[in-house]
Amino acid sequence: MTASDLHMLMQRMSEATQAASAAAQAAATASSSAGMVGARPFGLGDLSKIIPKPESFKPASREEEYSLWPAWSWSMEQYLACLDPEFSRELLRYTKQSEPVRLEDMSDQTKARARLLYGVLNGLLYDRGRRLLRSVVGQNGYESWRLLSRDLMPQSRNRVLALLRTISAWPAFDAKQGLSQQLVRLETAFEEYER
Repeated sequence: MTASDLHMLMQRMSEATQAASAAAQAAATASSSAGMVGARPFGLGDLSKIIPKPESFKPASREEEYSLWPAWSWSMEQYLACLDPEFSRELLRYTKQSEPVRLEDMSDQTKARARLLYGVLNGLLYDRGRRLLRSVVGQNGYESWRLLSRDLMPQSRNRVLALLRTISAWPAFDAKQGLSQQLVRLETAFEEYER
């Protein structure tokens, strides 16, 4: 093989490499632009794999329901807001609403979130909460949330008395559990009573 043959071979290899590089770049550009058209935003499917869902809501007594609901509902709201920021606004709006929440008045996206909330609540609620959930028609998670909130955080004298009864019957601290966790629960009960 002569020097000119070697030079010609190197030139052809260089041209082939450039052509392959250009083709790969064109294919990458085409697939990324096609992927953007059909891609969904980073959201429910992605975040639900990363963010742990709240623990199940399983109070042992009615007093425990009253004392555990504020902290549990707050963690649930944070979880849902991470999945979709609209949950935060809608939960706030529908919880304050005095009349029943109707699916017919919602947009398609809001209906989808209402049904998703219903499914999540079905997986996390037990006993009384699940019975209340079954009483709601049309898998309306927002109406379920509104009813649960009104039931477990009523703005009445009965609620204050129930909270006071819960605090006065607070069990002794358990040495097997962390002291800070138990103190936080007791502080939360005091904060709820003071509201």
